[in-house]
Amino acid sequence: MTIATIAPCARPALPAPRPAPGSPARVLLISLSHQELVRGGAQQVCYELFQGHVPGVEPFLLASIGDSYPAQFKSGARTTGFDGRRDEFVFLSQDYDLLWHKLGSPAHLEAFAEFLAQMRPDVVHFHHFLTLGIDLVTLTRKLLPKSRIIFTFHAFMSICYADGHMVRTMDGSLCTNASPVRCHQCFPERTPDHFLLRKMWFQKHLGPVDVFTVPSRFMIQRYADWGLPRERIVQVTNGQSDHAGGATPPAPPGPKRRFGFFGQLIDVKGMQIILRAVRILRDAGFSDFTVDLNADNIRFPFGSPNLICPKKMRGLGVPLG
Repeated sequence: MTIATIAPCARPALPAPRPAPGSPARVLLISLSHQELVRGGAQQVCYELFQGHVPGVEPFLLASIGDSYPAQFKSGARTTGFDGRRDEFVFLSQDYDLLWHKLGSPAHLEAFAEFLAQMRPDVVHFHHFLTLGIDLVTLTRKLLPKSRIIFTFHAFMSICYADGHMVRTMDGSLCTNASPVRCHQCFPERTPDHFLLRKMWFQKHLGPVDVFTVPSRFMIQRYADWGLPRERIVQVTNGQSDHAGGATPPAPPGPKRRFGFFGQLIDVKGMQIILRAVRILRDAGFSDFTVDLNADNIRFPFGSPNLICPKKMRGLGVPLG
């Protein structure tokens, strides 16, 4: 078994960007998917940051697109513009290796290198690595030795082989730490040595990062325990666009009987909990309430056995169709 990165064509490091005095810093935001094609928290946070209009910053967006959107692909292209928009680009990901989280084609690495050469960013901010490849971080440092690299973790996928959920596969209990033996227990078809190599692989490619950000405070300790330098990890809470212009709408009078779920359609997001609560309340004779399910991406289970399917939802007493 080999996990060696396929190196792009020999290419020297790019000259350090030299912005003219007073010119904005060029910031490249790299996103898992484009939020208008695949909804999710990581891509939404990245896109809203891209649209943030920060003074002194000139942002660019590179969002990955998998083969689930074949109409977006162009013959021979690996990167292209998105929907005719200025400063928005897509990375046409193919043959992605979900085992080692890397691309299988040297042409894609070369295309990414060419994109960096054209953009010449002062800062490269990765939001996730899924469908892009963790080795793109190392390639970025090789080509842009003077640029800053920021990496935002939105889950524990670098630590946890179970889709980054930190949930034991045998009983659904929460996992507090990863180790070769514990990961082997969850995936007995993989040896403990495999998980040791996996950890070394990820830590090698995360090594060039200048600053890691996490949205939740407890994630700092989790990644520090895993082996990342604690002093390089900071919490940056996920924000939301202010669509109300700073105004707080008044709460409607009367009892509060409307509840909502917002998340992906997989068990670890907790939707089955609210559905069970609905069944318990209905069985007890309570029906004067509503629950709105705001969820998406049932077509992207990523091989998870915990996908919430219509059969499971009917089993929880949820009428469908």
